[in-house]
Amino acid sequence: MTRIGTTRILAIIGAVATAVALTACTGTGAGDTASTSASAPVQLVTAAAATPAVDPASAASASVSSQQSVAAQSAADKAAADQAAADKAVADQAAAQATAAQAAADEAAVEQSAAEQSAADQAKADASGVNGWTDPSGNWISPETAARALEKGIAPGGDVPGYLRCGTDCGEPPTSGEVQWAWQCLAGTMTCDGIDAEAVLSAAGNSDASIAAATSQRAQSDAAVQQSDDAQAACKAGGGYMVVRGVCYATQAEAENAGE
Repeated sequence: MTRIGTTRILAIIGAVATAVALTACTGTGAGDTASTSASAPVQLVTAAAATPAVDPASAASASVSSQQSVAAQSAADKAAADQAAADKAVADQAAAQATAAQAAADEAAVEQSAAEQSAADQAKADASGVNGWTDPSGNWISPETAARALEKGIAPGGDVPGYLRCGTDCGEPPTSGEVQWAWQCLAGTMTCDGIDAEAVLSAAGNSDASIAAATSQRAQSDAAVQQSDDAQAACKAGGGYMVVRGVCYATQAEAENAGE
């Protein structure tokens, strides 16, 4: 046996002996520990778990991605809300327009019905003659005259005699009585209060020349009357009694004698 081999054998034997000794010591220590555990607390030491290393770039990328996702969702929610509001506004406007159109249609229908009823009433009244009519000569018969004519049994549309007619006061042609009054007004034999003599005579178909002549005669008559009145006033102012044929007489007897 060589020296190296002997050395190896001795090293192995020493290692075995050391292992046996450690085993014996371990058994004895276990007993001592058990006997002293009641008086001394045992502190357990937990080994901290190893924290994995974090990549800053990956973390930043994840944060940006999360923020973008939240922003996208918020934008989508807002877009949906805006669209819903716009749709509601359109629907409300359409409903309002439909309501307004229906109201207008209802109002038009009511107005049309009223117009038709009014036309029917008018036609009925016209047929009855209470609203007047145009006679066969083309003269307008007013409702006032028509009422008198109907009372006398004259049918609507028929001729109405002058004594039943209202005349110019009702927008009709002048009556014969109005024409007579107008001539006498211009002649100075009747008052002109309440009548437009020239207009009545013109409406009755008299010529402008004849009306002008009558008007001139009335002016002359008025002047003569005024002259006579002035002479009478002067005669009395001078102590006289009356003017007869242009002469102022001092007494009644003289005036009577001059008038004979």
